[in-house]
Amino acid sequence: MPYPTLALTGALVLMLGACTTPSQPAPFVFPASVGAFGDGYPVSGAPCRRLGETAATGNYLDHTADLAGCPDRPSAMALGGRIVDQIDGVWLVSVPNGKP
Repeated sequence: MPYPTLALTGALVLMLGACTTPSQPAPFVFPASVGAFGDGYPVSGAPCRRLGETAATGNYLDHTADLAGCPDRPSAMALGGRIVDQIDGVWLVSVPNGKP
């Protein structure tokens, strides 16, 4: 009588499948090309970072604004500045001094 065994095996597979947790996406890693620093912008823990002077970012630095980099367009737009470029997967945002 193979049917009860088959049903039991199917139920066990379903139960084990319910015990697994979905894998979390890997955190975004800022490339060295944009000179990201800090632990969040405008506050600690935020997804964006301040950007320093590199060959890729030098043309966007301005003494009247912070240059920030974000891992995606929505977080870049949330800063309220002006998106100036996208470099190596990082959205560059010029945020006027004192804005966020």
